[in-house]
Amino acid sequence: MFKDAIAKGFGHICYVHENCLGLSCNIPVPLGPTSKVLHASVALVPSELKIEISVRFGQDIGKNYTIQPNGIFMI
Repeated sequence: MFKDAIAKGFGHICYVHENCLGLSCNIPVPLGPTSKVLHASVALVPSELKIEISVRFGQDIGKNYTIQPNGIFMI
């Protein structure tokens, strides 16, 4: 699904999951003289009819979400 859909440049690093149904990125965010990395991942799980989303900023605790036909759930 995400094959060949990764933008080049801007200092971020993205990779496609082995099953080609997901994408994970590490995106540097400048914060004055320093920067933190935003880690984001989106994955399709067709066998369970859901989309999993994970977001973490720097070393902070991240948030995980699951989108299913019956709603959005934060884990």
